[in-house]
Amino acid sequence: MKKWILAILVIFLLALCAGVVAYIWFGDNEWLEPLLAKLLATALFAILILILLLLRSWGAIGIDKASQVLFRNKDKTPNINRDIPQLTPVLSLAEQIKSHLRHRYGLFSWRRKLRWLLVTGEAVDVEQAAPGLIAQGWQTSNDTLLIWGGSSQTPPDEAWLKQLKKLRWRRPIDAQVWVVSALHYEPTKVQKAFQDKALWHMHSRNKLLRWAAPLYLLDLRTMTWTQDEREELQVGTLFPAKPQPDTLTKLLSAVVKQTTGLGMEQVMINNRHAFLLQLAQDLEQRDIPRLRAWLPAFVTTQGGNQLRGLLFTSKVTRPDTLAEHAFLPTPAWQVVTDDSRKAKGRGVGIQWVNSAVATVLGIVLLFGVGCIVSYIGNRGLISSAEDLAKQSTDPRASLTERLTRQQAFKQQISQLQYRAEHGSPWYLRFGLSTNNKLLTVLWPYYHTANQQNIQQPIVDNLYGKLSELVQMPPNSPERAALAKAGYDRLKAYLMLSRPDRVDAPLLGNILIENNKQAPATVSDGVWQSVGPELMQFYASNLSRHPDWAIKPDRTLVSDARQVLINQIGMQNAETSIYQGILRRVGQNYGNMSLSQVLNGMDSRTLFTTDEEVPGMFTRDAWEGMVEKEIDKAVKNRREEIDWVLTDGGKQPANDISPEVLKQRLNERYFTDYSAAWLNFLNSISWTRAESMSDVIDQLTLLADARQSPLIGLMNTVKYQGQTAQKGRALTETLVKSAQAAFGSKAKRLDAIPIDDDTPVGPLDGTFAPLLRIVQATTKEGGDNLSLQTYLTRVTRVRLKLQQITSAPDPQAMTQSLAKTVFEGKAIDLTDTRDYGSLIAASMGEEWAGFGSNLFVQPLEQAWQAVLEPAAMSFNNAWRESIVDPWYRAFNGRYPFKATANDVSLPELGRFLRPDTGLIERFVSTQLGGMLHKQGDVWVADALNSQGLTLNPQFISALNQLSRISAMLYANGDAGMTFELMARPSPGVTKTELLLDGATLSYFNQMESWKTLRWPGDAYTPGAQLSWSTEQTGLRLLDSPKGSWGWVRLLDKANITQLDSTRYRLVWKADDGSELNYILRVQSNSGPVELLSLKGFTLPANVFLTSRTPVMPDASGDMTQPAKPATKTTASPRKHTPVSTADASTVMPAKYRKKKAAADKVAQSIAEQAAATPDETATDESVQPEPAEETTIVPMMRREHDAN
Repeated sequence: MKKWILAILVIFLLALCAGVVAYIWFGDNEWLEPLLAKLLATALFAILILILLLLRSWGAIGIDKASQVLFRNKDKTPNINRDIPQLTPVLSLAEQIKSHLRHRYGLFSWRRKLRWLLVTGEAVDVEQAAPGLIAQGWQTSNDTLLIWGGSSQTPPDEAWLKQLKKLRWRRPIDAQVWVVSALHYEPTKVQKAFQDKALWHMHSRNKLLRWAAPLYLLDLRTMTWTQDEREELQVGTLFPAKPQPDTLTKLLSAVVKQTTGLGMEQVMINNRHAFLLQLAQDLEQRDIPRLRAWLPAFVTTQGGNQLRGLLFTSKVTRPDTLAEHAFLPTPAWQVVTDDSRKAKGRGVGIQWVNSAVATVLGIVLLFGVGCIVSYIGNRGLISSAEDLAKQSTDPRASLTERLTRQQAFKQQISQLQYRAEHGSPWYLRFGLSTNNKLLTVLWPYYHTANQQNIQQPIVDNLYGKLSELVQMPPNSPERAALAKAGYDRLKAYLMLSRPDRVDAPLLGNILIENNKQAPATVSDGVWQSVGPELMQFYASNLSRHPDWAIKPDRTLVSDARQVLINQIGMQNAETSIYQGILRRVGQNYGNMSLSQVLNGMDSRTLFTTDEEVPGMFTRDAWEGMVEKEIDKAVKNRREEIDWVLTDGGKQPANDISPEVLKQRLNERYFTDYSAAWLNFLNSISWTRAESMSDVIDQLTLLADARQSPLIGLMNTVKYQGQTAQKGRALTETLVKSAQAAFGSKAKRLDAIPIDDDTPVGPLDGTFAPLLRIVQATTKEGGDNLSLQTYLTRVTRVRLKLQQITSAPDPQAMTQSLAKTVFEGKAIDLTDTRDYGSLIAASMGEEWAGFGSNLFVQPLEQAWQAVLEPAAMSFNNAWRESIVDPWYRAFNGRYPFKATANDVSLPELGRFLRPDTGLIERFVSTQLGGMLHKQGDVWVADALNSQGLTLNPQFISALNQLSRISAMLYANGDAGMTFELMARPSPGVTKTELLLDGATLSYFNQMESWKTLRWPGDAYTPGAQLSWSTEQTGLRLLDSPKGSWGWVRLLDKANITQLDSTRYRLVWKADDGSELNYILRVQSNSGPVELLSLKGFTLPANVFLTSRTPVMPDASGDMTQPAKPATKTTASPRKHTPVSTADASTVMPAKYRKKKAAADKVAQSIAEQAAATPDETATDESVQPEPAEETTIVPMMRREHDAN
């Protein structure tokens, strides 16, 4: 009980000492401020702790000595109660060991006085090696404590091992001895299992003890004869760390030699003492090979005990006179005891106590080193700062030297400031940091240096330049040019006198800009490297030190203010206030998407947009915050309009009065408000419908009085457009002020009659066209445009389209409807489309995109839904009547395909003959209202197209075939007449051309024209060209047969046009000779025109629709047909940006008019250029292939005049 009281007392004293030291170092005490006092106090308490520890040790030693004397005296006194039965229970083995060792070796030495050996093995073997150990549990000698650890084949006793761990918690045992018999070396499965099980239990024992002690194997040998009188010798070997099998063999062989010699000596004395000789014989003949295989298992086991040695012993006889728990060590046991002092065990698992001790020692050492380093670092910092403070204010040094030293002083203070905000470095802490105190002490010194070196020169410079500005003539250009710079200088001068108004970055930039010139005694290089940095530092710290303020010249300030007010006014302050209001409002009001504008209504079926309305430009923002912010800026922050140019004791000028400021801020806000909504609404695009059912669904939703997104959008626009509206019963002054505020917009609306009861607002100039359409009512005979009328007409169109889709033959009905419109008659659909165009036009140029997308596109798309089936009907008729028979007749035939089969000229005539051909009859009867023939060229009729788009490939192919038809079938039958003339060629003596029975021979005589006709009248049509040279006879160049033989031969010639009627034909012979002819035609290109039919494909579609498949053009390339002509989605207008900087960013109305006029002129020129047809190729030119023509012939729709 006394022990626990002593321990609690010691812990309390240590905690008290730690608390006092912590209070000295970190507490808020003024009586120990000096560093020396802290160090002395800590040293005193450290000495006190040391004294307490010494007293505790001395007291424990005295108690130990006293207890030893007491026990010795107790042994000498007779025990009068020896025969009385014991009432207390028998002590446990651990308590017996502890009691015995404490009694014998004292309170502190009992744990380390003896070598603790844990003995394991089979009970029979252990009883022979250490008699009585198993029964007694432990035995001691003078320097050894044997502890019975249990059998190697049974699990370890966990409770007993934990008690043993408590006796010696750090190193429970010094060595582990396994008593083993030589029989266990046999290389059998049973003995192998015996060894593995023993190793497993040994690992478990180490884990429980958390300690792996060195392992000694004690080999017990039995003899036939008794060996009691034999002299025991140390027989065995010690192993190095991790021995190899060869090393084990050598060591055991050395044991054989040793025991052989010693054994001979013992046998010579007593022939019954043959233990050593028998051991040597057994090792050499039997056990060394077995041990070589048996021992490595102990070496290779990971985490096991270190195999330290192998010792041999015989049966030990315990003397009867030996006391209980006494142990008489043999030489083998003595070897284990002695070697265990050298061998070291190792911990198993984490040694928490060792780690904690090492950690505590490391922390103490680190703290001690840290204190030393911190002291040195802080002492050096203080010394350096002291030197810089003295040097920067030394009047004996030059200005250059003082500036350089002040810069170093400034860097020192900047470093201290940074550390004050973010903490000092770790090596300057440890309770010794003086950063903040040092910074406080240095500021007065720096102010003195800065006042001499920086502040006074820049104040003198600002004073001089402001005086210069004031003294300039009132109307001089120099004063106007210096107004902006003078404003900055006056602001900087006032900031120096009023630190609470300091804007550090701005002040620093102004000071640097106005003090680029170095002082007289300082070089430019030094000043440019030092001056800006010091001035910026001065500006950054001025607001923290009001005592640094200068005393301004009031007269100079007043004069400068008057001059600057006359020059620049209050524009900068107004802009700053406006930007600040928008910034604060933008933080509280998020942007509005289209879904939010429609209050969650899904409009994707009709229209979409990715743009958003800035949250600051909404009616909620105006009523909730913007209006209040403007009033607050006008009423309560008059000084902040521009504190530089105004004085609290004087009335502001008229142009900076609160009323004027409010008017300007309102004008800016509503200008940007209008621009934001213009940008958003003009960006809305109509969703394209893929079928007539989709169109009907769109028109149904569009005209739905309860769910129409258009109605919801127009109601939102009406709500937003009425922001800040007020009744007309206002004073004349406010009316005139509003007209002046909105300028040109208000004047433009004067021509439109307005009801006197209608409220007016600042957004009327922009939203008035939309508000009139929403608020208009339907009147009989009235010509006013209204949203209600438009939606009613949309309903009529939707019903008409539903009637078409429910008809027995919808395609015939749509085709009939389309033909009715093509004839110039009006229907509900076209009337409603024109009504939507009229509404879009009435909105004006600013709302062009919005009006086109929401009022024109829906009906335009509906009309396209009607036209598309009609166009598809025409396309089907064209394919069935012309295209399919064409391909059945000419597919795979020349000249359309490069094959040996020729096209039949009569069959070709059935399609191409003028007036009677299938193609011309189809175009005349089916497309007569949209195409008419001018000469040989078909031209589209723009008046009757009504939005249909003719396929440009169809027009090109039609004109190509028309030219060939006019030339080839001019007389009814296929045929054309032309003239050929042969020309001489170098090395060629004769050429001969045969064409359908006609012959043209030339042998270098006088050239002459020969009239030929193709096709001829011969029964064997074809063409043949041959030639002869001086060295060879007549040779054949080519001889194509058939009606198209002449065209095949022309295809191999190199054709060059000479003039409008003549072509040069050159055939290249195999030997390089050139055969020259001149072709003269009568119309167009003659036979050359037929070459354009090579690869010709007849287009499958007359009209282009959204369902028109991708068709190859004449060149074989795949061409995507153009979509029907519709008005493109209007992009946000460039002339109405959302400005948050200045109202001047919005283009004035007069400039928008000029820009619009210029755009119209450019558009008119472009339309004229697009409408001009390409010049038809004359007879004198070679017509290009149709595949190369990419010009789209537009089908234009006649618009009704909106007026």
